[in-house]
Amino acid sequence: MTDLHRAPTPDSLTFRPDIEGLRGVAILLVVAYHAAIPGLSGGYVGVDIFFVLSGYLITGLLIRELEQTGTIDFWRFYARRARRLLPGLTLALLVVLIVCWAVYPPDEVVHGGFATSAVSTAAYASNVYFARMPDGYFAPDREKNPFLHTWSLSVEEQFYLVWPPFVILVLSLFGRKNDKNRSRRRLLLGMALVVVSSFALSLYWTPYRGSWAYFTSIARAWEFALGGFAVVLPERILFSRIANNGSFGRWTNSVQLIVAKVAWFPGWIGLGGIVFAGISFTKRTFFPGVAVLLPAISTTFVLRAGAAHPSSSLGTILRARPLQNIGRLSYSWYLWHWSIFVVGAALVTETSLPLRIGFATLSLALSAASYHFVESPIRNARKLAASHAYSFGLAGLLAILGISSSLLWRQVSIRKAMEPAQRRFSLARNDFATSVINDNCANDVHDARVRPCVFGAENSSEAIVLLGDSHAAHWFPALEPAAAKRRYSLITIIKLGCPIVDSPLSSDGQVYVECAEWRKGALEKIRQIQPVLTIVSSTERYWFQGQEWEDGINKVVKSLAEASPKIVMILRDTPSADFDIPSCLSRRLWRPFFIPSSCQFSVPASKIYQLQVSAAARFDNVITADLSLNICPKGVCPGIRDNIVMYRDADHLTASYARTLEDALGLQIDTALARAHTTDPSFVRGDRQPRLPERVGDAVPHQTLHLAHESDSASASVSSQSPATEPTESGSPDH
Repeated sequence: MTDLHRAPTPDSLTFRPDIEGLRGVAILLVVAYHAAIPGLSGGYVGVDIFFVLSGYLITGLLIRELEQTGTIDFWRFYARRARRLLPGLTLALLVVLIVCWAVYPPDEVVHGGFATSAVSTAAYASNVYFARMPDGYFAPDREKNPFLHTWSLSVEEQFYLVWPPFVILVLSLFGRKNDKNRSRRRLLLGMALVVVSSFALSLYWTPYRGSWAYFTSIARAWEFALGGFAVVLPERILFSRIANNGSFGRWTNSVQLIVAKVAWFPGWIGLGGIVFAGISFTKRTFFPGVAVLLPAISTTFVLRAGAAHPSSSLGTILRARPLQNIGRLSYSWYLWHWSIFVVGAALVTETSLPLRIGFATLSLALSAASYHFVESPIRNARKLAASHAYSFGLAGLLAILGISSSLLWRQVSIRKAMEPAQRRFSLARNDFATSVINDNCANDVHDARVRPCVFGAENSSEAIVLLGDSHAAHWFPALEPAAAKRRYSLITIIKLGCPIVDSPLSSDGQVYVECAEWRKGALEKIRQIQPVLTIVSSTERYWFQGQEWEDGINKVVKSLAEASPKIVMILRDTPSADFDIPSCLSRRLWRPFFIPSSCQFSVPASKIYQLQVSAAARFDNVITADLSLNICPKGVCPGIRDNIVMYRDADHLTASYARTLEDALGLQIDTALARAHTTDPSFVRGDRQPRLPERVGDAVPHQTLHLAHESDSASASVSSQSPATEPTESGSPDH
């Protein structure tokens, strides 16, 4: 096989200390990010460094083998990957499964998809699982899954599967014997096509299908191809020819030294780009998107500069013993660290910085033990190395062991989750107002249409409007009967994840324009309806800064006062916890000695509500209402009250508990209407009839919704037929 490239030196295709050090930098960024170390909010870019590194190394190994033997031994390639990767993964998977069985209750395992993700991890397909995981507002939180981090391992394994055939295919189709320049150009072209097409797909998916852009191999392939591109790139790029060949003619040694240092300068730029991304990127960064180019291209700069001039000062830094040791353990540490963080947080609901650093240290110790006692001995075993059949046999046994253990955990968890003691928590998770939270009455993220739905005394000429996000919707079970008893119709205008705050809302660095459009349309619809009362509620958990909250609340309250001239009532947001309440309760019942928390929380002070009170005070027709003490008597939320699970997650009331608040909310409605009579003498029942939408397309009647959704999902129908008030076995954490 012809010589396809000359960029790296021969040593660069064997062991590269600078690459080992770069691995150390990458894993430190990832672990620091997951440990929430201050100042490293963008540490997740360490995964992108690993992707580029893998593309660079694997492409270099393949090309070197082609140069030396004229072909690629696929069986040898895949046998080496199996010995290197599978033993550590299977060990970590089995240990985490045992620990999770002890800690996580069956209800949480089923709801969070933990066992299913473990199966996909053992099959190197967890990235597909997490990409397909529901993205809805009430979907399980991926970040609580102890196997979430394995998505990148699956992406890498899928890359290893297809990349060697791709390299051979490109060369066989376009290469010519003894034409090294043409072979190099064709291979560069093939990799460039992968980079451009895959990156374009990532850009297209990021705003609309963010999970697919983040987790899928096809949208990440360009990073691996970029690493391969850096291997095949001609030597003259980035000064490497000047630095390596020493042919300076009559130049002095001083000039040669300067040029050699300049050759390493792109490496400093690359390392600076990596550090900048790790420091400046946050969860709000639009990612992957265009932002991912910074860590990816920066990594190629470091790699190219390392090949050109490995003895430079930056090379000395990357060869430092601590970075070398950490880089050697980078795969093992990556395997263990996330599961330790997640399970540790499940045992201790509030983790401090010293505790998180302790988790990181523990995971590093486990990774060192795994590397020295399991991974390294198996990888270097002579018998396995001498026989591809033995290597593949071991790989098959380990895969079967991991998959079967995960499936067993899944089946046992499903069965036990149906037992009465745990079933009540499953019911609580699905105990919500299905009449209003559905495709007809609640908008999804990218839908800016206003979808009013009519309930209550539907033939009434006077209406109450419920406006807001999911925190408005969870008041519906209390508000609908309260409105009906007072002979008012109830019109809901709901958009999940959209605050009633007139400030630009961004998600992953992208402005959420649909929210502003919907809010403008909702206010116009209220102006048309002219309700006797508009009730407003939305969560305080949006990522606004202090001044954004104040300005946004003041502007929206002014707009509400104008759109609904009778009376507007702003409900204080529901008290919320820092943990998932059904999970905490079910854990206490499952393994009480593991869970020290009482699953109670105190009603926190609310600066947002104070801003709402101040804004409302400027208008005669705007009032505020605080039902916190009705929800949580004496300022403490016990999780279960009167044998009813109060919350379906950390901050949304169950429909069963919301119904118990009908009288308290009805009293606030009466107070608001009395205020309207006082401030507006013309406010007499029937004096002004609201203009209700005339067409079903404008507002969906309650009966129409009921008929349209008779085939709703089982989880939705369970919540209406079996509320989370089911009697429990003795020993349940009732309060």
